[in-house]
Amino acid sequence: MMKDQCLVNWLFNTMTRDVMRIVRVPGASAFKIWTAIVNQFRDHQLHRAVYLEAEYRSLLQGDLSITDYTAKLKELTDALGDLGQPVDARSQVLNMLRGLNDKYRNCIATITSKQPPHDFLSAHSFLLLEELYATQHSKMAAQ
Repeated sequence: MMKDQCLVNWLFNTMTRDVMRIVRVPGASAFKIWTAIVNQFRDHQLHRAVYLEAEYRSLLQGDLSITDYTAKLKELTDALGDLGQPVDARSQVLNMLRGLNDKYRNCIATITSKQPPHDFLSAHSFLLLEELYATQHSKMAAQ
């Protein structure tokens, strides 16, 4: 009983408040709580994947920094993978390039022409350097 209570406490201390509010049942065993958590994330997996995929494929950088834009893409990629709909490495890079704003249009040819092709992290790194260059260039031009 003591071990079970330790697990229950650990579960409640490691989940978000939103999930805890949904799965919390007074006096429930660790197994019952864990089963409720799993069911929350497995229910309607394909349905949720449809909406996440649409959000992923339509995400545009807009005014986001490269770091914020790629973090959002990575978050959506991970969420799709969690739902059993993994996005392959090449598609991640192509989707990243598709959503870039016009400031980075010149980077697309450079990134897509590299052999072997850039992976998500190396494309992200390349774009960060371009963003840093553009920021420094703007500061120098303003002076």
